[in-house]
Amino acid sequence: MKDAVEDAVANARLRIAGSSASVAPAGVVRVLGPEDEARATELLARAFSGERGGCGADERAEPERAEPERAFDWALGPRMRARALAEPDGAARSVKEAEMRAQRAAWYDYYLRWVVLAGLRYGLVIGLFLGAPSAALGQPDRPDRDRDGRSELAAVAVVLPPGRGWVADTSSWGARARPHMYAIGLRLGGPPPDEWRPADFPPGTSARMRAIGAAGARARAAARSERGWHLYCLATRREHQRAGCAAALLRVLCDVADADGRECFAEAASPRVRALLGRFGFRSARDATPVMPAAADTPDGGKAEPPPTVVLMRRPAAG
Repeated sequence: MKDAVEDAVANARLRIAGSSASVAPAGVVRVLGPEDEARATELLARAFSGERGGCGADERAEPERAEPERAFDWALGPRMRARALAEPDGAARSVKEAEMRAQRAAWYDYYLRWVVLAGLRYGLVIGLFLGAPSAALGQPDRPDRDRDGRSELAAVAVVLPPGRGWVADTSSWGARARPHMYAIGLRLGGPPPDEWRPADFPPGTSARMRAIGAAGARARAAARSERGWHLYCLATRREHQRAGCAAALLRVLCDVADADGRECFAEAASPRVRALLGRFGFRSARDATPVMPAAADTPDGGKAEPPPTVVLMRRPAAG
């Protein structure tokens, strides 16, 4: 099984390398490596948190109205939501708000770094690079710049190959006993994201993250997602949204899956994200809405309604 998975990843790398010349919008798609960990994490963390970024793969969101990813925003609780912590126009941000924003940013950075490390170790992290604005050229030290300083990372997708969807599950005791948890944890220097929180972070976050993970694991198992490619996450930098960047990465992923003759799976809590995936043939397969047990309800928002979440599946193209 291991050899088959490694062959699938190797073949995907070759196919992606060969597809770069035909990617639209004008740019280059390449498989990212360990040296790209920081820039990929930075893009994903900003996008999913709503801080100076977009809403995951939400290509239609207005840049100036970026919102956090719904499931994670629910996990963080009402007190941590971006709209409650946004800096008021013409007013200085309070010390407490600044602290909460810093905690929130730290949590997203930690979680998305875990995702990137999992992709680098067990799957693929794919990036789309576009030409940088003229004012930003020649700044290769910036985390979003490519090695030549003349292009920037506009979108990132983390993909797990067939047979490795379990890497996305950090919420069950069985998953925690697997070697990959220790391997990623050692590299990250901490526990799984559903157990980690900055000091004074809302205590209900860990319980809600475990609920998200458990619901997703059940839905993926019911959909038999292990047999196909798993789109772990996808995000576009805010200034490049509505330019087809996420669509370009989705086309590459679908091309890989079609060549492999396998399904693709993804999870989405946003109607807009589901609509984007639907354009590429993804259809709802299983409900993955988290359910909070009564014992886990907390004063910081444990009783808040979780966002409807679904596992979507795309069948390989015929022929």
